[in-house]
Amino acid sequence: MKKIFLSICGILFGLVAMGQSELDAVKYVQGDIQGTARYMSMAGAFGALGGDASAIKDNPAGLGIYRGHELGITVNGQIQNSHSDWGGIKSTDNLFRGKLNTFSYVFGTSLDNLRENSKGLLGMNFAFSYNKLKSIDRAVTVRGGEMQARLSNMMADLAWRTGVTDENAIGDYNNTDVNWLAALGYNAYLMNLDNAGWLSYFGYDGVTNMVEDVIPSYSLYEKGYIDEYSLTWSGNFGNRFYLGIGVNLQSMSYDMQSSYSETLSSKKGHFDLTNIYSANGLGFNLSAGGLFKITNALRVSAAVHTPSVLFLTENYFPNIDGVNTQYVGSSDLVIDPNLIVDGNLVIEGVNPQYSGIYSYAVNRPFYANAGLAYIFGKKGLISGEYVFTHYKGASYADENGNKRAFAEENSGFKDMFLNGHTVKVGGEYRVTDNFSVRAGYALQTSMVDGSKADKLMRNNSMRTDAEYFAPKNTNYFTCGVGYQEKGWYIDVAFMHKRAAETFMPFSPFYQSAYDDNNNDFVLVPTPKPADINIVNNNIVATFGLRF
Repeated sequence: MKKIFLSICGILFGLVAMGQSELDAVKYVQGDIQGTARYMSMAGAFGALGGDASAIKDNPAGLGIYRGHELGITVNGQIQNSHSDWGGIKSTDNLFRGKLNTFSYVFGTSLDNLRENSKGLLGMNFAFSYNKLKSIDRAVTVRGGEMQARLSNMMADLAWRTGVTDENAIGDYNNTDVNWLAALGYNAYLMNLDNAGWLSYFGYDGVTNMVEDVIPSYSLYEKGYIDEYSLTWSGNFGNRFYLGIGVNLQSMSYDMQSSYSETLSSKKGHFDLTNIYSANGLGFNLSAGGLFKITNALRVSAAVHTPSVLFLTENYFPNIDGVNTQYVGSSDLVIDPNLIVDGNLVIEGVNPQYSGIYSYAVNRPFYANAGLAYIFGKKGLISGEYVFTHYKGASYADENGNKRAFAEENSGFKDMFLNGHTVKVGGEYRVTDNFSVRAGYALQTSMVDGSKADKLMRNNSMRTDAEYFAPKNTNYFTCGVGYQEKGWYIDVAFMHKRAAETFMPFSPFYQSAYDDNNNDFVLVPTPKPADINIVNNNIVATFGLRF
């Protein structure tokens, strides 16, 4: 059977859905603890404290605590290490990033204007702030041992599910009934159609009998962020109650390159699937909060953040390279002689020859927080905060806001996602009038039900990155110091973040492979998951001026 390689030069837009998986949204909706050095040194437990540029993003009422103007900037050096264990084979990778965490200007009411025991609205503060909500930077390497489960079987399974039996149609990237992963598999000679249907050829003998295992490996490089630009107002009512409102613009950028490889255990064949993906978008939401001083020492707070909609534009490009000896001499397969090099079938640059581009919206969910803090005069403080995030409310919509276009995925959010719970505690002790030490801890629960985690490759999808990560709990351990003078201050913090995940090279599927020896079908085994542990160490410094 002769393969037909398409060479259409141009841009494909709107012909095929990008096929977003629910798990693709994790990086866009999952929260993180980022901010000023003082905020991070106390694990972000600032909702009931206020008086900090990053506290404002959690609870805008905290802006009312300021008694003057302040200009501040925060820089962050992040060292990320990843550790993987796939069937007892361990791998590591690392990454270093320097970034700007915050920039803020606060226009605060002077203390001289605030009279004790006064009632009503005593003053109003305004602020412009930039906060990095999340960094999406990491490098991950995963290597496994021999296994029978293989991506080429999944490619064949995707072809089966389309019901398409025309070979030219299955390899056509413009065919909206065919997943690009199936088209790539066909055009790269990784599967073929015979009397038994679509079956993998990779790792089989000359026909369809699976005779050896594959050795998988995977690498991932990610770079990205979610930033927030806020205009915030806060009012001081009687030096007891503070009310705040924020208008927030969110900006997102993300770039990813991944490579999934399978090598025959005999080392006589391999293929590499590379995926290059980028996304950019903007979003908008509102926040409102209150902070109440029960006494001068005891404070409580609460804040809500409306859902935000990130309008994204994605660009996607896949490619397969490979070498295989399994086809040479096969009687039912006609191969272009130019692809045979030294007796091997050599595949280079199998791709659509154009990028997939798609625009859609991710609805980041509503979240709320409540805080409690106690201040020990001028010697120190302790603070706690609870954050609830309605991850089950995450959803996709088309660029016109129509959620029905993603009915299946949005149902998956409710089934697969868990509502998030984050608990933060932090404390500060003032050693002298100028010098303070701080520490904190935070726990963020998993937003995904691991038993239901899955990445369905839909028939009309251009996405060919079948792998997925299912996050587990995240722990933050923090500490820091601060020094202040009348007109300026400097804070330094260290944050140790540990996040656990499960990695799957592709979802379980139930296609059978045909065994010529027994004239029967055998079930393709499910791939085994790998355990991933991501460790981020952040060294953060904030410098501020007060006037």
